[in-house]
Amino acid sequence: MTTLAIDTTAKEVSAAVLRDGAVLSEARASAARSGSEVLMPLVEAILSAARADISSLDLLAVAVGPGSFTGVRVGVALAKGLGFGRDLLAAPVSTTEALAENLFPMKGLYCPVMDARRGEVYNALFRAEGGRLCRLTPDRAISPEALAKELSEQYSQETVLLVGDGVYVAEPILAEKGVSLGDVPPSLKRHSAASVARVGERMRDAGLAVSPDLLSPTYLREAQADEAKRNG
Repeated sequence: MTTLAIDTTAKEVSAAVLRDGAVLSEARASAARSGSEVLMPLVEAILSAARADISSLDLLAVAVGPGSFTGVRVGVALAKGLGFGRDLLAAPVSTTEALAENLFPMKGLYCPVMDARRGEVYNALFRAEGGRLCRLTPDRAISPEALAKELSEQYSQETVLLVGDGVYVAEPILAEKGVSLGDVPPSLKRHSAASVARVGERMRDAGLAVSPDLLSPTYLREAQADEAKRNG
């Protein structure tokens, strides 16, 4: 099976091609410019490096959120465009689950955190159990203070492994509150399209992949611009 995966939910966009579980090519780029300007050339480059093309793909895996509102829209729109008119399935992957996949099968409590601004992080909790990744909470927007309280009260005996672009936001507060934080290699803290692919392939095996035209973003909050427009 050949999978193209994309993650546009953070400050860095990434794309990867996997075949039968092996990474053929993966690349990242800054999303400082318009995500759409960066992403399509990135996808074309990794397909070329993997000696693959759209017609050879079996699955699209796309991180559908939570994350940057604009980035999520760009990723979903591209996946829809790539899948249009083709007999392809698409896996709508939770960004937090893909981040947790980076850590599998390390021991500890997996704690993905993404900078959600306004004093919050996007987060969910996971751990490795019985040879698989197990979700402990739904995706949510939560303040680092509330997250620290939850970790201290409910998971006080566990080492917490932080991953994601919100580590710099959450780590100082969790450490100050006495949460036991484990060491995570810097390379594993970054968003990875290869992890999006691996989660997406499990979703396909579980019958959770959909037609690309049914993909939709996962928003945990309204976009600030929409809020401001409504409130005048």
